[in-house]
Amino acid sequence: MTVQLNQLDFLKFRVLVEDRFMIGFDNQQTFDSLRGQYGGISPELQTIKNIHVKYNQEKNIVSKGMIPKRPKHTGLRPRIVETLQASLHISLRRLADTFQKDKKTIKSIMQNETDYI
Repeated sequence: MTVQLNQLDFLKFRVLVEDRFMIGFDNQQTFDSLRGQYGGISPELQTIKNIHVKYNQEKNIVSKGMIPKRPKHTGLRPRIVETLQASLHISLRRLADTFQKDKKTIKSIMQNETDYI
């Protein structure tokens, strides 16, 4: 089975260029290496030079970013438990309206932080 490379995205090429710089390749060696391996879809020499300037300034080109997550809702569990103990037959929609939160949020708190549901 042969895998044919048609397109490589921008980030992957930047990782490959950074790898060549870490090995000690210069701009021309990096260009020749990538051109030999990936052909016409590899970055141009001027692009590699621009990336090398950034590499010399920051000592890295690509870094792993932290994807922000939803903030946790704190302090609702005791209030939800208190409300449920007062009225076991209250609906999820009513709880959501009472605490001005989404139904999914209330349901998640009830499943993960209480003994209900």
